[in-house]
Amino acid sequence: MPDAASDVYLGCQCDVFGWGGALSSALGLAHALAEADLSPLLLGASSKASTPAGSARGVRRMNLTIPSTGSAWRVANWVRAGRIARALHVLPAPRTAFVANSPFWALAARRVWPRVCLIYR
Repeated sequence: MPDAASDVYLGCQCDVFGWGGALSSALGLAHALAEADLSPLLLGASSKASTPAGSARGVRRMNLTIPSTGSAWRVANWVRAGRIARALHVLPAPRTAFVANSPFWALAARRVWPRVCLIYR
């Protein structure tokens, strides 16, 4: 887990060491924030947690353990925000904002940090 809060957390509904459109968009925003002298932490969902790993351009990435259910997709979607919220409880609140690219991350961040600025894009 990170030893100190980052300025901005970006929640992405995939493995942050993978690839895809949502991750690409979140990484682009994270790099822009890093160039603006903010410290972003890109958070992803995976069955295994990872420690924060940095890159040459100042963007740290970290996967949270979000267990998947083998049940129907409606049940899985119903409980996803709660599982993300439980995983976010171990992190200190971001200093500036939380940026979510999925409604599950937005709901989870609002549950855990109600006073932190939330940006859903």
